[in-house]
Amino acid sequence: MSTKQPTPQGRSSIFDSIEIQLKRLSADLRLEELERVDAQLRDVPDDLASPELIGCLVHICMLWVHAGEASRAKAVSDKGIRWATLLADPHSLRRALNMRAFIATDMLDISAAISNLTQALEVAEVSNDLLGIVTSYHNISVNCHYLNMTHMARQFAATGIDILRERSSELRTEDAQLYECILEYSLALAQLQIGDLRTAIRTLRDVQNRGERILPRLEARDHLQLTAYLHNARCSELVAAVRLGMLDEARRLAALIQVGPTSAITNKCALDTRRALAELSAAEGHIQEAVTELEDMLQDPRANSEKPTIGLSIAHCYNKLGRHSDAIATLRRMDVDVRLARSMVAIDKLRSISPGQDEPDVSFERDLIDRASRFDIAREAARTDRLSRFAALIAMAISAELDETDQLDGMWHAIRVGALARLVASASGAEEKDCYQAEVAGWLHDLGKCVIPDHLKLKASPLSEEERQLVREHSEFGARLFEALGEADFELAVAGVRHHHERFDGKGYPSRLTGDQIPWIARVITLCDSFDAMMLRRRFRSALTLDEAVREVENQAGQQFDPVLATTLVPIVRELETKSGGALRQLELLGKASAPVESFERLEMRLKSRS
Repeated sequence: MSTKQPTPQGRSSIFDSIEIQLKRLSADLRLEELERVDAQLRDVPDDLASPELIGCLVHICMLWVHAGEASRAKAVSDKGIRWATLLADPHSLRRALNMRAFIATDMLDISAAISNLTQALEVAEVSNDLLGIVTSYHNISVNCHYLNMTHMARQFAATGIDILRERSSELRTEDAQLYECILEYSLALAQLQIGDLRTAIRTLRDVQNRGERILPRLEARDHLQLTAYLHNARCSELVAAVRLGMLDEARRLAALIQVGPTSAITNKCALDTRRALAELSAAEGHIQEAVTELEDMLQDPRANSEKPTIGLSIAHCYNKLGRHSDAIATLRRMDVDVRLARSMVAIDKLRSISPGQDEPDVSFERDLIDRASRFDIAREAARTDRLSRFAALIAMAISAELDETDQLDGMWHAIRVGALARLVASASGAEEKDCYQAEVAGWLHDLGKCVIPDHLKLKASPLSEEERQLVREHSEFGARLFEALGEADFELAVAGVRHHHERFDGKGYPSRLTGDQIPWIARVITLCDSFDAMMLRRRFRSALTLDEAVREVENQAGQQFDPVLATTLVPIVRELETKSGGALRQLELLGKASAPVESFERLEMRLKSRS
């Protein structure tokens, strides 16, 4: 064997030749040429290893992944790790480990990806490699998204941004700006996943604006990487816009992502594009076509890591079609997939390096499984006794209210409406059985809100016409859930739930009934619901005092409210206000005293878990 040592000139000559070819491939990715350069690089003997050539290995791995051929990059990444180990070069080892993780993520081996990334982070921290640290934080954040560990994903992304900004002077300007864009994209994904849609849109637009400015200054490899991230950012912004009802903006983004640079399109880019366009198609009324497209995506073996987000889109479409059982089944399948993926990952190891205090990561279960279980409650309730059925439905109604407010007073809104409805019904001379039905209708009047998307219930700005129509459907859906229990004795209460948004002057919904056409019980619930709502602070207005609420009731008598019932309510609430805690507190106590005890045990547990 020759003992002649390779010269720096020899290494440099090989590097220059391969680097030129890789730059050309970054601009125009052709598989035949990529195979040739790959073979040339793998033939380089170990004694010619250098950090520069390891950089070429990393670059060619990225090109394979972008070509949708991640499995073919594995041999190249193995060589990069071997060379970095031979050179005892922590910077190169960190880069090679991150690339191996990138390949594993694309091949849906999330366990291997997390393992490689934690090693890369440890190497970077020991060598105080700032670029390596922030890169690892981003890549770990992305893989946490695949596991639906949203809180942890947000922690890693936010911490990476903080570290980068504190120490940005240690990096080249282009590197600092590139990785700030990439980390903020990861942060936006977390914002989108937890439902903070407007913040996510602002972050995604900032990423795109700053990314477009720095693209011309980047080297070929970084240019390719950022171009892919900017494409994904547009897809994510499109999804957020659709869910906010901003369809014109969504259509503008759809035009952009459909003509994006194909050389930068990875498997994830392609999947994100299809899912975003399917969500837009569903919002435009082509719901069954969207379901077909999304179901087809689930069959794509490359989509395994994206199944939870695809499944959520499918469930959303099924709910629009009224196929609630199919929505539940989809959500439960997604839960199985996520739990299986999590079971294969060293979660404890991941938590040990998690920045900040590790929050219980229940966003996936809360957003999907809790919502599905609400439908299950209604479906299963018919098999139990009456008390349990009402307990379950009341818990459902309170759950819907909990999703809309963070105020303790607001959480008991339905119970107070029921208590006040009983008092008004009794004062109007109704029989005891009808007073009880008024109370039940008060408890369940907003039951149907459990199917209204949370971002609409929490939206601070005015709703679009499409959004208003969706929200209005809650009264009909709640009535159908109530009817599904099969309690013929409660026909009156069901009518109260269905028509509690009718107005005395005929301008309400769903049937635009007027005056005495509106079932008496619905007129009672409309009045009591509105009065209690006036006394609560909302995102768009402050709470009214009792005197202000009474004046509003009096002003709306004959318009929104039955004038006789309005006159009946006023002395009742004035008397309650004179007692300890005021009218709202007294109504809450009355409601607790008359509602099924079992339901409140469930509610108390839920409230404690949310506090």
